[in-house]
Amino acid sequence: RVLVPVELPEGVSREGALGVEPVGEPVRVGSWGMVLVQSAAGDVVVGSVDEGGEAARRGVRPGEVLATCDRVLLRGLPHLESLLVASSGTVSLGFRSGGGTEGAPAASALERAFPAP
Repeated sequence: RVLVPVELPEGVSREGALGVEPVGEPVRVGSWGMVLVQSAAGDVVVGSVDEGGEAARRGVRPGEVLATCDRVLLRGLPHLESLLVASSGTVSLGFRSGGGTEGAPAASALERAFPAP
């Protein structure tokens, strides 16, 4: 698997820890150094970023929405995983702030290259 489920410490709610009402379990992309969660609206939201990890070095922040993978609009974590499994080398990820319109990258969306997990 490319995306690995994450267990939260006892007594910590997923909503409180991630800032959104998640659907399913949060997942870690270890090679990127970040945890992702799917919101009830279907957005893929960055729940946390490892200090010193690939995502942190590229300026990714918790709460940003991972909107595109190789310029394909994402429709949830299973869709992201299927795109990553089919990719090789480097993928281009498009992020937008968490306040953007659901399902559409904001005008201020940033695109960043990441190694395929």
